[in-house]
Amino acid sequence: MEERDVTDTEKVFILRIENEDLLEKAFARLLESPDVSTCIIEPDHLQIRFVSSDEVAERLMARIYLSGGLVWSSRHDLTSDSPPHS
Repeated sequence: MEERDVTDTEKVFILRIENEDLLEKAFARLLESPDVSTCIIEPDHLQIRFVSSDEVAERLMARIYLSGGLVWSSRHDLTSDSPPHS
């Protein structure tokens, strides 16, 4: 994944995945996308956080869902007054 600047229209998406194998597959899919600004895996929580536009994220989340294992997802605006995620 080549890093790029985050735009004003992008959001943080959090995906919770059913198990470690599916987590790794979902993470790999996100890393392959040139439209994902940044992506981090949290194996202890079976979560992935990534930054992207709504349109790109919806497409990627649909593919991950259809592959199986997506348990939960959320989206959060990127604003300068937002507290950092831990």
